[in-house]
Amino acid sequence: MVLAFRPLDQQDLPLLIDATVDNVNWDGIVRFTVDDVLAESRLSQYATGFIPGRDWGFVAYESDDIVGLGWVQYFSATSPGYGFVDSDTPELSINVHQQWRGKGVGSQLLELIVNRAQDLGCRSISLSVEDGNPARRLYEKFGFISIGREGNSETMVRVI
Repeated sequence: MVLAFRPLDQQDLPLLIDATVDNVNWDGIVRFTVDDVLAESRLSQYATGFIPGRDWGFVAYESDDIVGLGWVQYFSATSPGYGFVDSDTPELSINVHQQWRGKGVGSQLLELIVNRAQDLGCRSISLSVEDGNPARRLYEKFGFISIGREGNSETMVRVI
């Protein structure tokens, strides 16, 4: 497996829709369709609210096949994400295609994101993870700690 990574850019923005739908259906149970995600403002901002130059991320690919995405977005108190801490803390989303999970793609994306956050002078990164989601182990491995709950999800933060 020879993976390559590149910065997420304008051409990749449509990929965030499917990645967000996949993220909210992480356990294989389809709870949200594309239409559901786009209709729910709090969810749709992950798919359509990415602003290049403010927000940033990476694309993982092998040959011409995209196998994963990792991105961070800044949200506001008036339009918070599920892992919102404050307007200075970007929120992380990672999506690795099902057949690539467990092969280190998420770890590599997360390492790139943490390093980039450090380079940009971020104090911390936040995220939201639902109970039972095995990705939580990855986040803990990278130093994310739980700072609160909303429904059946934990908000986690990694100090940079």
